[in-house]
Amino acid sequence: MEKLPCSIFNDVLGPVMRGPSSSHVAGAARIASMIRQSLDAPVKKAIVDFDVNGALAASHTGHGTDMGFASGLLNMELDAASVGLQNITGLACDPVGNRVEWPCLGKNIMGGSNALASANMILAGYDKVIPLDETIGAIYEIGLSLPLELRCTFGGLGKTKTAREILKRSDAHFPGEEAR
Repeated sequence: MEKLPCSIFNDVLGPVMRGPSSSHVAGAARIASMIRQSLDAPVKKAIVDFDVNGALAASHTGHGTDMGFASGLLNMELDAASVGLQNITGLACDPVGNRVEWPCLGKNIMGGSNALASANMILAGYDKVIPLDETIGAIYEIGLSLPLELRCTFGGLGKTKTAREILKRSDAHFPGEEAR
């Protein structure tokens, strides 16, 4: 399988973010992950010191920075992302009334719950089975094979009678149909 383009979300920021400051978690996880990848052996012990004059000295626990470092050193952030994506693979994007409010917001909220559940599963020792890079590759292939009607356009729930009524009350229209 060919290498997919770099994803800002998965390759730079980090896939599992929590706490009042996701950048504090994701940044720490990414840094720790890069350190882990540069080592010749698994991490057995790590000591992380925060600059006593820096912002993280007092806030690293509340922001989840310590957990970010731990997940990156243990490779758990990628495992949790893999499980989370495996759990939602194949969902159709089918906006009602040409708007993202329904059901997309609900799916996003479910995705957040899924991310937390996936992280907890990995922390509890659950095996991701499929690595993140293979999961992303499979999702990419699934996306390419989906009919256009299921690719965040106007299929599924978006074609129901109720959705068409909502669409009639809005300024939107289906592709290929003239605007009112």
